[in-house]
Amino acid sequence: MIEREKPDLSNRAEWPDMVSAARFLLERIQRGDANAAQDAIRTATIGLREILAGRPPDPEQMVLVAWLEQCLTKVTHDHLDANRALGLVADHAPFLPEERDAVLCLWVHEELRRARYKSMERPLPVAFEAVAKRAKKLIFSKGGAAPTAATVSKAWKKYAAEKRQKSAR
Repeated sequence: MIEREKPDLSNRAEWPDMVSAARFLLERIQRGDANAAQDAIRTATIGLREILAGRPPDPEQMVLVAWLEQCLTKVTHDHLDANRALGLVADHAPFLPEERDAVLCLWVHEELRRARYKSMERPLPVAFEAVAKRAKKLIFSKGGAAPTAATVSKAWKKYAAEKRQKSAR
């Protein structure tokens, strides 16, 4: 087994970076990234070995050991499936790629083009609802959290703001 090099824990200035790296890994797990879950389990296991050897784990490992303890509590007390509790099986929204917002904006544009031929007072909210339904059916049909109309609206507003910035240059 390959042991990773231990960081110099005497420099406490590095601790926030290590903790934020662990928290970023946990955010990826919450979004459904199974690879991040495997990385977290590996790092938490190394931290547990450090604890069993009587040495303090580094700050990143401490965060991930605490996460592992929470997952095991979900398995034992809440009777949740171990793979789901550890994030190895996405039982919620799949990992969301960065391009998701761009796809949603394109779909909103398509819906607005279709709405142009219909006489509607408020085509934008109707388009947001239609895109949310379409996304739920097509992309996020794995039983997870599909984007809501509010999420689509947020992506559309972000896109519009970026477009304004580019045109202002």
